[in-house]
Amino acid sequence: MVVDYVDAEPFVRIAGLVVDRDHRRMGIGRALLARAEAWAVEQACSFVRLSSTTTRTAAHRFYEQAGYTNIKTQFSFIKAVDSSGNERLHAFVPRVVDPE
Repeated sequence: MVVDYVDAEPFVRIAGLVVDRDHRRMGIGRALLARAEAWAVEQACSFVRLSSTTTRTAAHRFYEQAGYTNIKTQFSFIKAVDSSGNERLHAFVPRVVDPE
C-alpha cells in the first residue's frame, strides 16, 4: 500500500511478509521484497517500509541483509473497553516462534 503522511513523503508499506517455515531460504522472501520495491518505483515512491515483531530476530537479519535499516523501536498497546473486546483481545497478541 502507498502511505502518505503529512510529515513525510509518500512511501510503500509492506503490511506483512511471512514465508512458510518449510519454504524459507529458497529466495521467496527476496523475490517478494524485490517485487514490492519495483512496485514502489512504479508508484513514484522512494522508500519501502515494513515492521517486524521484536522476537523475529532471524527476520531482522534477513531484512538487514536485503538492505533495510532499522529506523526505530516501538511498542504497540491495546485495551479492550467492553467484555466482547476482552474475549477477542487474544487475536491481537501474536504467537511468534522464530526458529533460528
